[in-house]
Amino acid sequence: MRRLVRHAAWCAVVALGCHPVEPAPAPPPFSGQPVDQVPRGTVLDYGRAQKYVAISGDSQRLMIGTFPQATYGPRAHIDPVAGGFRQDSTSLRAGRLLARVVNDDSIAYPKLNLGPRDTVYWWVQETRGQLRSILISTRADAQTLVKGFRVESHPENGKDFKWRQAEARFVWSDRDEELWVACQIWECCRTDEIL
Repeated sequence: MRRLVRHAAWCAVVALGCHPVEPAPAPPPFSGQPVDQVPRGTVLDYGRAQKYVAISGDSQRLMIGTFPQATYGPRAHIDPVAGGFRQDSTSLRAGRLLARVVNDDSIAYPKLNLGPRDTVYWWVQETRGQLRSILISTRADAQTLVKGFRVESHPENGKDFKWRQAEARFVWSDRDEELWVACQIWECCRTDEIL
């Protein structure tokens, strides 16, 4: 049903010949401070107050285990923060919210720091010269999960290519499931196991 709604909305935008305006999100009030050292309630309040573009996200069952013993895990969805694709490398280094990941199921998914029926906020921030993904759960007992972060350019799309709206997906790499988002006007970003 969610895919049908997304498709209908996309068709409506194409038919009308317009694109929704998504300004870049304002920096958080704690920008420049290590987000994993800001009081948890402050970070969660900021995350909950942001606008997300659910229609530009992704919903699927995540995988538990590895092949050939892999099984279906929880159903989850990822929603990009509105205007997140308009951020630049300076703002990403200072610390920005990229998306929220919501576990719609009663099964935990530790690889993305998701508890049952939980929401995780995906942040990026530079620490000691390296960008890293910071996954902050709404569960009071959860520790922050830090993963690698990778920015990708796509010259194959041509010099005139640029993102025109927020986008987010779950993607599969050779190693594991990752989060993906359009994070800058010409580039995309993903979580990575390598720090």
